[in-house]
Parts: sequence; C-alpha cells; structure tokens
Amino acid sequence: MKRLGMNTYIYAPKDDLKHRAEWRKLYNSEETELLQSLIQTAKAENITFVYALSPGIDIVYSSEKEIKALHDKSEQVRCLGCDAFALLFDDIDAVLNDADKKQFSSIVMAQLTVANNLYESLKCRHFFFCPTGPRVVSRDITVDHVRRVAAVLQRKPVIWDNLHANDYDPKRVFLGPFAGRSVQLKEEISGMLLNPNCRYEANFLPFYTLAEWNSCHADAEIKEEEESDAILEAGDIVPVAVRIVENASPKRLYHPLKALDEGIKKWIDYLNAVPPLMCPYLSAVPVCSGGENEDEEQKPSTSGFPNSLMAQTVNSMSAEYSEPMDLVPVCKDDISERSKCSTQEMAEISSDVSMDSSSHSDPDTSKVDTEQIAAFVDMFYLPFEHGRRGIHILQEFSWLHENSYVMKRSINGDSEMDQQVLFCYILKRFVERWSGRESYSCCFSPFDKADRVF
Repeated sequence: MKRLGMNTYIYAPKDDLKHRAEWRKLYNSEETELLQSLIQTAKAENITFVYALSPGIDIVYSSEKEIKALHDKSEQVRCLGCDAFALLFDDIDAVLNDADKKQFSSIVMAQLTVANNLYESLKCRHFFFCPTGPRVVSRDITVDHVRRVAAVLQRKPVIWDNLHANDYDPKRVFLGPFAGRSVQLKEEISGMLLNPNCRYEANFLPFYTLAEWNSCHADAEIKEEEESDAILEAGDIVPVAVRIVENASPKRLYHPLKALDEGIKKWIDYLNAVPPLMCPYLSAVPVCSGGENEDEEQKPSTSGFPNSLMAQTVNSMSAEYSEPMDLVPVCKDDISERSKCSTQEMAEISSDVSMDSSSHSDPDTSKVDTEQIAAFVDMFYLPFEHGRRGIHILQEFSWLHENSYVMKRSINGDSEMDQQVLFCYILKRFVERWSGRESYSCCFSPFDKADRVF
C-alpha cells in the first residue's frame, strides 16, 4: 500500500466473527496479539489503521447494555494502539425492533444517536461519512453527484467504492481497471476507499489502477471521432489511449486502458516470481442454512447463455440500472429442466474434451505472458461489463448453442438427442477446432494458473 501511495486501511473482515456476527465479544489474548501486530505494522508504514465494528446486524439501539458493549470493544482495540475507528451499518435490514420504536422515530435517528455517543466517547479527531455513490455498487460516480452529497453533509465525503467488491457473490471476481470515476473527484472528496475482492491476489490490478488514478492530474479526453476506438477492454491496448497519455507529458493523464496495460505487465512479474499459494481459503464465518434445498440453489446453471445476458446493456446515466447482484437471478426449475443430461453421457463427452493448451504454449509452462493475463482479465472484468475477449467467447458459445439443432440428425441418426448433450458434443468439436488458434489458446491457458489468483 505504501509503495502505491495509499495511506489508509480499514479493518472490516466479515470472516472475523468478532467484527460482525459476535461483535459484543472481546478479543482473547491470541486475537489481540494478532490485531496489535497489524496495527503496529500499519503505523511503521505510515498507514492509518482504521478498526471497524459492524453491530447493525442485531444491535438494540436503545439498550444501555449494548452501548456499553460498543464502548468496551472500542476501548480494548484502542489500548492496542489503534486511534481510528469506524462504525458500520451496511448490509442490514432498515427496521427497528419494538423496544427501539418507543425511543426513536426512525432507524436513521437510532444510528445517529449511537454513532454520536461512540464518537464523543472516543474523542476522535476526524469523522468521515462514507457514501458508496448513487448505488451500493455504482457504475459511475460523477462530480455532480458528489457535490450534491457534500451539500447535504456540509463536508467533503469519503467515498466507499464497491466497484471491485465481490462479497455479495464470491463466484464473481473483478480484475478490471478503476473506471467510471473522473480524476476531478479528488477535488471534491476527502478520500477514496476501495472495497476489494475477497481474494488478496485478485486485487493487484484494482489497487494498481486506483493508485495511477490518484497520481494523475486529469482524465485523458477522447475526441468524438476516436471514441469508437477507445473501448474499455483488456488485451491489445487501444493505441489512441496510449498516444493521448504519452503526449500529455509532463502532465499526467489517467486512462483506464493505459493504467491496466501497465498493471498487467507488473502483475506478470509478480505471478512469475511468486509460487502458487497452496493453503485453502477457510472462512471463520459460519454458513447460514437456508433450507433443505439450499445446495441445489447453489449449483451453477449448465444451460446456454441467454440472449438477455448477451445483449443486455446498462444505462449508466439512469438511476434505474440494477445492482450487479440482481442481474442474473437463479431459477431452480429452469436449472432442473435444462440439466437432464445423464452422468454417463456427460462423462463420455467430457472425457474427449481437452482444454490443455500446453502444445501451443512456451516450453516453460510455469510462466504466464501478457496475452494470457489480458484474456483472463477480460473474462473477469467489472460488475457491469465484460472485456473484449470475454464478450467474444460468450458470443461464439451462444451461437453454438443456438445453432446446435442443425447437427441433430447428423449425429448417430438420433433425432431425439437431448439438447444439452448435443451442445456438449458441439462444444467438444469447437474446442478441438479452435484450440490451435492463438486467440483461443490464450483464453484457455490462464485457467491452468488460476490457482494463483483464486
């Protein structure tokens, strides 16, 4: 963080039970030792360590016992050397229980009362309001929006940006650049906090591009006639973006593509130098059971890509666009109807399909190159968009699925072959045909090294 020019770290992991689920409990000696080491390390690097507590999940705002628990927990952490605190009331139901309704007119007043009480107790030098933009996950955060927020708060806000956060759906990862936020925002805010991916290694590019954004003086402007060429995509960086940024020297201009290109080159050095992490990810947060069929709901759909996924566009200028966690609902009935392929049939087809691109790669298979990482980033880009290669792969797979009926009568004379089995057969032939093509071998290769990121 220090090397990238960042100066603030907020400690708010949901897999720390005593941060959220068991927020009333004090830390034991082993936990305090670990927490103190984090605080001391941050201070040694001139990083402000902010301890965040998230009591909103079940706090009784009107209870003196609950307020005392907040004070005791905060005082314990302060004794470890922490002098910056945050109180979080996100990801909760905005309702009051019966006891709180008797004392507070709304949940807003309840949270304000508790926050002010803790603020006065801790005697903090600074207090920040941290909005997330127009939405929980905002595609764009504009200067006008921030100015309106500042007018209401009567102070410059600190933005809590969830652009790359994936805690609402860990199956999704966002490796794309910091985009949709003008460099001019720096003049209107007190700071920018980036809520990262849940996996540490997946945050190299988001952090790097944020650092580049923070070090630049202005945005790289694209002329109208060049706009069609300046598409946000990984892979081959648009020459227009590179030329505009380089011609602006010594004034530094920010363009997401240019920053992403530089970040990929540095990330490759890191990936090729650091061996894969072998320890599995273990979460300390107990998994809540939601019913007998919960496992069935968690199974990914094996159906083809619907047209809505391929053609859907998001109007970033409208306040009515959906949150990314709402874009692709899961329907159990639809999954069961589309997943009738027998285990034996799938095994017969899958046994012949090889995604191994080692014959098309460098002799040293432990190394990754720019094209592989760029393709990987394209497939795990940003909440509201895929990169160029990711879109291209989805389009070709969708075309295969939509046109697979043409092959029905030519495979073993079985005109009643299940559509899902048929698609798997066509997919096998697709991979056999295209795995030798450079662009596709690049796309398939990164998954051999995916354990370094996921």
